[in-house]
This record gives sequence, structure tokens and C-alpha cells, in this order.
Amino acid sequence: MKPKNIVIDGTGLLDSAGDVSRYTSDLVSEIIAREEPYKLIIVMFEDDKGRHTPIASDKVRYVYLPQNRQTYEKLARGLRIFKKIDKFIEEKQIDLVLYFNSVAWPRVKKARRSALFVFDVGFYDQQQYYPEEEKAALKKLLPKSIKKVDVVIAASKFTADRLHEIYGASTSVEIALPAVDAGIFNPEHLQSDDYLKVKYRLPQNFVLYCGDINTRTNPHALLSVYSQLPPNFRQTFGLVMAGNASTHQINELKTKLPELVILDKLGHEDFAPLMRLATLFVSLSHYEGFGLNALQAMTCGLPIVISSAEGLKEVVDGAGMITSNNQPEQALRAIQGLLSDADLRGEYTARGLDRIQAYSWQKTTDTVLSIIGRPK
Repeated sequence: MKPKNIVIDGTGLLDSAGDVSRYTSDLVSEIIAREEPYKLIIVMFEDDKGRHTPIASDKVRYVYLPQNRQTYEKLARGLRIFKKIDKFIEEKQIDLVLYFNSVAWPRVKKARRSALFVFDVGFYDQQQYYPEEEKAALKKLLPKSIKKVDVVIAASKFTADRLHEIYGASTSVEIALPAVDAGIFNPEHLQSDDYLKVKYRLPQNFVLYCGDINTRTNPHALLSVYSQLPPNFRQTFGLVMAGNASTHQINELKTKLPELVILDKLGHEDFAPLMRLATLFVSLSHYEGFGLNALQAMTCGLPIVISSAEGLKEVVDGAGMITSNNQPEQALRAIQGLLSDADLRGEYTARGLDRIQAYSWQKTTDTVLSIIGRPK
């Protein structure tokens, strides 16, 4: 059976720069582009800025819940607002519900089939990097959600393996790898890219990190390694970090390295141009469920240096330099070696562009539609 009417948990779409949002929006956009007569209903929570419509299409309609989604714990108590979705699903004969935020709504039970997407289990593996409230709620809700749905879809083999290890081998887990929109992320430098240098006062040449800026992603390690580069390297290549960051984190990093450029309010449309302007991409994260930013960087033709975090290694698979966070001198040698040798950068650029051929939204969407189209 091919699902015709699909309800989508749209709560993950509010953070336009986040990995979950990018995966959700790109996958949904690919489904919309198919010739099959899918009709999508995206359920969103209203926030202080009102009603969001992140994906515009005549195949999509929105249902807005008149209450902020403040905590995961509120979902666990089954707020009465979900009766609205229950009724909607029953009346519209919904074939499928897709949950993209690791939590299945507590009251929705009437769809013919449901799938839960899980991007990582960092709250379990790297507990020290998660707020207590969020960690406790996810530990409680994820196993319950897994039992409610027909299939769990992981964003990487690493995450799928961890779900089996944590919740048992009998858990039904499929894999649908994220991909990159090649129309946006590609190595072709556009004249319009250069406006970013003026807009954000970027260095002429720079080392780049993109992604959340917090203790889990380990920005201080990159700062420390960069600071150990010889002065002539630091004069030639600046350091730019782009992603969500707290004011405290920004102040702390800027105190250690005043010339550091932090772009904490970068629009999604500016990530690809920023990557094309960079010389090198570096991520020394402690933990990643899937290295989407590394994949984007390779797609834009950047040589990359990464940590040995499993989610990053799975994506890169020999197409970049892999270093250990326990041995910062490895990262220093890798970064300095690539910055000093244009031919070596070219070699790793070619490796990256070859590696990305394994990922496409067409393949991922085919996989997802095959998984969710199976009979119960």
C-alpha cells in the first residue's frame, strides 16, 4: 500500500539551521516533487512569532496547535490539544504519520501506519552534554515511542546499531541516510557568494566549522589547535564558526581568541556560500549521530578534518583526515598540513566529491517510501 495522506510532525522545522529541520524539509520537499498523489498535513506548534509555513506547496496544508511546545515532558502527559489531531486523522483517513523529533505524540493512534525518525541517541551516550530535563524526558519517551510506531528509521548505521544495543535486537530499525541538496550545496563558486565576505566581515581565507556551538561539539578544542598554528598561518587563515551558540559560549570563545568570527545567526541560505568561500572544514566534535555538516562541506568541495566521532567517521569514510580528540597534535598536524599544501587540499577535495556520490535525496526518499509503504 502506498500512503496517500501523510501527517508530519513539523515541530523540528522551527530551527531552520538545525540538522533535524534540514533533513525533514529536504525529505518532505523530495516527496512533494514526486508524481505520486501524496497529500501532506504538517502539524506545527505556534510560537511567539506566530504561525510558520516552512514548506510552501499546494500539496501541503498546515494544522496549528494553539500552544507552545515548551518541554518534552508535556508531551508525555498527553495534552488535550492532541485530540484535535486524533479527530483530524480519523476524519481524513490518514494513511501514515511521520514523527521527525524522536517522540511519537501520545494520543495519536488511528493512522494505518506510523514511522519514527531518530537522528542520534546522544542523550544516552553523551549524557554530560544534555540538559537534565531534556535528557530525563527523552530517556522516558523514546522507548515508549519506539513501541508505539510500526517502524523506526535511523539517520545512520551508527545510530541504528546503538538503538539495537540500547533497546534490544528485536527493535525494528531501518536506515535512511541524510543527503544534501546539490542545487544549493555544490563546489561551483558563484559571484554572489562574495557578498558574504562584506556582510559578515570575513577573512580573505579561513578555516571553517559549521554546526551547533556547545560543549558536545567541542569548539574549545578547535580554538586551542588553531591557536597553536604558527603565526604566519594564523595571519593568512582566519577561523570562522557558524551555528547556534549561547551568549555565554560566544563571550567565552571570543575572550580566548578575539579575532575569531562567530556567525550565530546565519541563515540556512548562507551556509553553502560560506562553505565555498572557506579553505578547510574542521569538526572536532565529541559526538555526532550523523555528520551532515561534513557531508555538506565535501559537497561544496572543501577538504575536511574531523574527530573520530562515529557519526562523522561513517560519513567521511576515508575522504577526509580523521584525528583523535585525545591527541590534539594529530589535528594540528592535519590542519597545518592541508593549509600548507594546495595539492593535498585538491586531493582531499576530490576524495570528498567522490564520496558524496553515495548520498542523494532521490535514494533516501526511495528508501523511506519503500519502508513506509510496506504493509503492516
